[in-house]
Amino acid sequence: MSQLKVIKEIDTEKLVIRLRNEGMEAITEVYKLYRNEFLGFSQKYFPGVSKDALLHAWHDAMIAFYEICLANKYDPQKCSLKTFLFSIGKNKLLKVLKKDSRANFISMEEADIYRDTEVLIEELDSVNEEEGKIRKALEKLGQKCRRLIQLVYYHQYKAEAVQKEMDYNSPNVVYSHKSRCLKQLKEIMEE
Repeated sequence: MSQLKVIKEIDTEKLVIRLRNEGMEAITEVYKLYRNEFLGFSQKYFPGVSKDALLHAWHDAMIAFYEICLANKYDPQKCSLKTFLFSIGKNKLLKVLKKDSRANFISMEEADIYRDTEVLIEELDSVNEEEGKIRKALEKLGQKCRRLIQLVYYHQYKAEAVQKEMDYNSPNVVYSHKSRCLKQLKEIMEE
């Protein structure tokens, strides 16, 4: 039996409640989950910036996120947790760079990087809007179709794993059901 890739999901509504009740301790899970990914993202779009500066921006982003949650200003329906955190972190990093004396003389390459980062954040936001539409459409699907689509696209199960999980006769049955479910999903989204 092959190993299945499982994507870790954070229930943002529960997280916000935990932040209010438990304080900063509750943010540790989020901090660890996205830290390395944020560092990779930042190093790609802000080459040459020290790891300390990137970590400083990430720490500031976590504190800002905590304060935003306490003020009840974060709406997970408008923006995913990851996009929201990366946007905060990017803005914190830009402030650090602007304070740095080297940032007073931004090269054309650095200006392009800043612009590209803004475009990337906007693209992530539009992807999240589309993701919200898909989630609403999924809620209208039957339970079996919804489960099949989640296994295939969210958990990235192969047809054989879906067959075992949902007790289908063969992988071919999985493919035909997936096709029908996607057609239903598309029709719902076009309504």
